[in-house]
Amino acid sequence: MHASENAEPEVFLRKSSGLVKSAGPFDVFLFNFGLCSVGIAVTLAYGSVPGNYPGANIPLSVLLAGLCMAAIAWGFWCWSVVIPRSGGVYAFISRSLSPGLGFSISFVDTFTWLFYNALAASFLTTIGIGPGLYAVGHLTGSPGLKDLAIAFQQPGAQLAVGTAAIATSSGILILGLKAFFRVQVVIFAAAVVGTLAAVAILGAADHRVFVDKFDAALAAESGDVPSQQVLAAAPPPEALEFSFSATCLAIVWPMLSFVGSIFSVNIGGEVRNSRRSQLIGMFGAIAAAATVMAVLAMLADRVFSPRFQAGLVLGSGRDEVRLPLTPSFSLLTAITAEGAIAASLVCIGFFAWAFFWLPATMMYATRAVIAWSFDRLAPASLGYVHPTRHTPVNAILAVAAVNWLFLVLYLYTPFFGSLVLVLAAMFAWLPTMVGAAAFPFLRPDMYRRSALGNVRLLGMPIMTVAGTVGLLGVVALTVMLWNDPLAAGHSPASLGTIATVFAVGAAWYWIARRVRRRRGIAIDKAFTELPIE
Repeated sequence: MHASENAEPEVFLRKSSGLVKSAGPFDVFLFNFGLCSVGIAVTLAYGSVPGNYPGANIPLSVLLAGLCMAAIAWGFWCWSVVIPRSGGVYAFISRSLSPGLGFSISFVDTFTWLFYNALAASFLTTIGIGPGLYAVGHLTGSPGLKDLAIAFQQPGAQLAVGTAAIATSSGILILGLKAFFRVQVVIFAAAVVGTLAAVAILGAADHRVFVDKFDAALAAESGDVPSQQVLAAAPPPEALEFSFSATCLAIVWPMLSFVGSIFSVNIGGEVRNSRRSQLIGMFGAIAAAATVMAVLAMLADRVFSPRFQAGLVLGSGRDEVRLPLTPSFSLLTAITAEGAIAASLVCIGFFAWAFFWLPATMMYATRAVIAWSFDRLAPASLGYVHPTRHTPVNAILAVAAVNWLFLVLYLYTPFFGSLVLVLAAMFAWLPTMVGAAAFPFLRPDMYRRSALGNVRLLGMPIMTVAGTVGLLGVVALTVMLWNDPLAAGHSPASLGTIATVFAVGAAWYWIARRVRRRRGIAIDKAFTELPIE
């Protein structure tokens, strides 16, 4: 639906966005599934949960996290159907609760995910290249490859790889949406092959085989029997007996990856048949990611054992546990392989899972930026869309530059390296769900004209029910993250950064609104209508 013909022409940057509807259900599914990133998910979970959440069952935590995310995704799906435009939380909140709030929250949201994209860029070496070189070096008897693997863990090497990946991602996005989706398929294929290799390796091994392989691979660098060092740091078996409460608390770790399952809301203006495509894309991604993560987790628990994993986590940084590389999920799986080819496939797959984040998250950010520009809240140049490729070239270049800066800050500054900003996503989702619940009553005419306008559940508009259910899920997750100093917590540095970025966004909105008003452009009128299509 186009903006109302009664609106003044100068309210929006132009009459149409220039974006084209190229994404079908499979495209949206891959976009979201890739952003769930199974490789990053299991890396984070097994790098933090064992030992820190005694008695937690990671496979069950994954499934519970998937259910929680499905409740939240319901609210986002309703938004994607009612306002099938690009911009995500910016478009939703600015058209329901407040334009200024919508812009400020979107500003924080964009900042947050570009920051975490820098982390994904570093993962290319720490869970992909480094473990792959080390495992292959061990299996082929090449000390040079093992030394190279260790060298790749240095900030300079991570910066070089991350810079190349950001530049490559920018090029893919500039080529256009169809090129991006073709690349998605290639990355997905590599990720699937690597994941299947991991399943085959872990399925054929047991804990005794793994311990022997672990000792053989790492003894030269550790100077002792590595598995004995690890077990010395592990808690006693009785301390790790199953605990449902610990399992529930541990869902915050897989949830950090599940958030990607709704990122397709930001490309809503480029999705064909939003009602069907977003439904398949969001819930399909959650179901697929939860299934694959749970299978890998069950195999890992059988082969690595929860107690051994707890020793790896609790022994990290201690002198008595001396390992040359971070014992990531990919490294442990690769060194368990019988041959170099299988080990390589695993690490190529984990590299692909990490790379998935880069162009997709950059696309997520660019669609927010151009939505700001279309509503006259950002420079017109950032709203430029190439006439034949239908890509926001200037926004892509700007986002890439910011992403690279965050990578440098993350790798070389203690302050940025210690930030945990995941609560910023929850702070963005809280008003989004409130807005979803209230939208049918705040904007009844706009809601009635949508594809969900006549759909009711329990006597209420379905969007109100979905927004309420999603809000309960977000509140529960926010409380858990707030009280979990390992996963998020509420450190002054992290909260101060979120508050500062929000304040910058609020000031930006106020200044832009005054500047446009002085030029005779009443941008407030834009927020009474759907964004341009």
